[in-house]
Amino acid sequence: ARAEVRGFDEVADVDRLLYATVPPLREGASVFVAQGRLDRERIGKAFRAQHPKAVASEYRGVAILVEGEDAIGFLTPRTVVSGPLVAVRASIDCGFGLAKSVVTQGWLSGLRSILAEDRDSKSRLPALAAAVHMTPSMRAQFEEEMGEGGTLEEVGARLDLGADLQVSLVGVVANHQQALDLAARMSTRLREQRNRPIFYVLGLQPMLDSVHFASQENRVEAGLRVSGAERADIAERMALVAQHLARRRQSAAKDR
Repeated sequence: ARAEVRGFDEVADVDRLLYATVPPLREGASVFVAQGRLDRERIGKAFRAQHPKAVASEYRGVAILVEGEDAIGFLTPRTVVSGPLVAVRASIDCGFGLAKSVVTQGWLSGLRSILAEDRDSKSRLPALAAAVHMTPSMRAQFEEEMGEGGTLEEVGARLDLGADLQVSLVGVVANHQQALDLAARMSTRLREQRNRPIFYVLGLQPMLDSVHFASQENRVEAGLRVSGAERADIAERMALVAQHLARRRQSAAKDR
């Protein structure tokens, strides 16, 4: 269904994805960039299906489709960007070096550098990377939904897939004392969660025990490494749990 809406399959057709929220533009505004084996005609057809009044245009020689405030731009034969028209145009400006790019922002480069530390190969692209510059409203939402995050200024995460699965997390706060406090609170929350039955059933307790929240200057860092053998064991346990749940559903259906 999503392939029909976007005009490409996010797994089969795409090599790299970038998703960014842009709340200053409007509530819920976001920009989506995809790079891979993309069919422009198919993508254009999918956009027009969602925007029947879309018109073809150009911006700095780049083909775009526009309806109202929404647009999609075909940056290269392998790259498309979609979102609010002003954001699509700004993305094109960045591509030409004519606008300020988030890639050059100090907070982002700092997070990326921290998350790349201790990697087997720093030149290897991660399977997944996320970076968030926290706004006051985002901090308030974190605090309301999770009971934590009121002091966070930036958050970063990185996932690498190889012989081992590696996950790195970093949270930046205002000062070292806040980092100490946040690390202590997160360590307590993790200890509380490790004894939940689902973690025991899936064999996750040893991995949770290996996670350590450490304060470094004005940030909190945590990491997790899962070996291939551990991943296979978890997958087997998850399959057994899924089979058990399926049998219970079938049994319940028969009893009705």
